[in-house]
Amino acid sequence: MKNSNKLFDKKIELKNCQISGGLANLSYQNINTTYTNNQGCTVTVSKVVTDNKQLVEECFFTNCP
Repeated sequence: MKNSNKLFDKKIELKNCQISGGLANLSYQNINTTYTNNQGCTVTVSKVVTDNKQLVEECFFTNCP
């Protein structure tokens, strides 16, 4: 039976999230980008990188209508 409540019509997925340890003597920056994929879903990519652009964390959030 399909749920008729509109609160449950949207699906949010967290996938491909990779976290590695950081060092106290480095500084970090957050980079967030958002785009719409070919299925019409909004994809947000959230990254944490060091000042020399070494990737520390990367997560993909997908919100499909």
